[in-house]
Amino acid sequence: MAGCYVIAVGGVRLQSDTPDRYRELSTFEHSGDSTIIDPRGEIIAGPAHGETILIAEGSREAVLAAKSLSDIGGHYSRPDLFRLIVDRNRIERIAEREPATDPEIQTGEMSSPSV
Repeated sequence: MAGCYVIAVGGVRLQSDTPDRYRELSTFEHSGDSTIIDPRGEIIAGPAHGETILIAEGSREAVLAAKSLSDIGGHYSRPDLFRLIVDRNRIERIAEREPATDPEIQTGEMSSPSV
């Protein structure tokens, strides 16, 4: 739940509004279907077919109630499981690297592990 009102606007395009030379590209009509959805996810106006004006009443209390029920931290708010570490050190985009001194790294050959 977002805890807000959603105004979902659908476009209208009918076959009769489409120029003749483009009708074969236009395989279906867009009939609008605009809606207004409240913070609980329920449609409070619409779906409206065709050109029209939707009107609905909203309240700040409904938004605040929906936001209070939303667990924005979820399991991320558990310090026993997650920790955020911010590294403020500057990172260079280009850095030079010294040649490796280990012969295995230089040749790319690995010796067999000792048992």
